[in-house]
Order: sequence, then structure tokens, then C-alpha cells
Amino acid sequence: MQRAIEDDPFFRLPPGFQPLDLDREVQTYQRFLPHWRQEGGTYFVTARQADALPPGLLRQLRAERNAFLREHPTPTAAEWNSFQQRQSQVTEGALDGGYGTCVFRDVKRREFLQETLLRHQGVDCDIGCFALMPNHWHVLLRPGSGVGLEDLLRRVKGRVAWWVNRSMGRDGALWGQESYDRLIRDARHLINVMRYIVLNGRQAGLADSEYTVWVSPEWEQAGWTAEAVIQW
Repeated sequence: MQRAIEDDPFFRLPPGFQPLDLDREVQTYQRFLPHWRQEGGTYFVTARQADALPPGLLRQLRAERNAFLREHPTPTAAEWNSFQQRQSQVTEGALDGGYGTCVFRDVKRREFLQETLLRHQGVDCDIGCFALMPNHWHVLLRPGSGVGLEDLLRRVKGRVAWWVNRSMGRDGALWGQESYDRLIRDARHLINVMRYIVLNGRQAGLADSEYTVWVSPEWEQAGWTAEAVIQW
């Protein structure tokens, strides 16, 4: 039998982490993707460039989502998590292949994205960690009380899009229409997601100069370092 992470005498949850609680209210809405929201929840978010996925793959993913929702008009948490996991595996593999213009391969653009994310840290959200890749980024964060995740992401992406387009002398959409987000269920889910984030660049075969990983100092002080979650 697998030993529970919480049985480790040295295990401590990171500051402010609250797992998904199905006994409390969960709000849902849907655009291309269904989204679950819970006050105080921690989210795994992936945002990608508009050209980061081949058009044919986008059509395939949307067709699969539509078929799933026709068959499961009110999916259970287990059904939705399983479906999301299958789709995310396909999506993440394609993103890591470096499709599209990959504007964040440039270190100055990644630095601006990092600065934009961190200007919200401790103000209207708590960020646990993030990885900034050439054509997408991942973040673990908990919005502050009364702060909508959509509004927070809109502000981050809007500021970055304005600066990147201006610096490159271009216009048009920088980001894909909709970010992927998922409520973190429990400590094991959190560890698995953080491990994925901190290892993403290495597993995609990128040079250190092509991506950025950041972990909250508060999380590191609680033992949630990149090295610890890789080994857990």
C-alpha cells in the first residue's frame, strides 16, 4: 500500500494551500473548456501563445471536448479530471515541441512576463511556482479573497501582450483564446503538478537559457523546493 504523503513526519503543506473541498460550493462555467472555481482554491494554470498549437490539433481537441460534453452533460469530478488529464497530455506534448513563433525564447520577454506575474504576488494572489517556456507558461497560484482568476489572468496577459507586440513592432493576438486551469485536489496532486512545472524545461530538452523556473521563497522555507518535489 502506498504510504500517504501526510504520514511523512517532515511533511508540511505550503503556506495558504487549501485543497478542493467538494463539501463546499464549487462554481462552474464553460467557454471552450469547463472551469471550476472555489474560494480559496489553488489552481494549476497553463497559458499559451495563439500560434503554439497546430490548427489541426486544435480542431481535434475541440471536437473531443464537444463529444465528451454531449455524452457527459453534468460530468462528475472523476470523469472531468480523467478527461482533462487525457487532453492535457496531448496538449503539453505539442506545446513542448516548440510549435509557433515562441516569442518567450527571448530572455528579455521572459523577464517581462516574470516581472508582470510577480507584481501581483502578495497583492491579489499568492504564487507558489511557475515555469516560463518559449511558447507557453505554467503557474501554481491562489487568487486573493474576492479576486477572480479570469480577471487576474486577463491583466497579466493584457500587459504582456501590449509590451511584446510593441517591442516586436507587431499587432494581433498574442495569447490563445482560453487558458487551461485546474483546481488542485490534494497534497499529492499539488506535488505532482509542481514537479511537472519545475521539470518542464528539462524534459522538453531545452537549454537553460530558453526557459525560466521560479519558486516562492515562502514555499521553499516550508520545504517545497524544486529538489524536494522532484524527489518526493
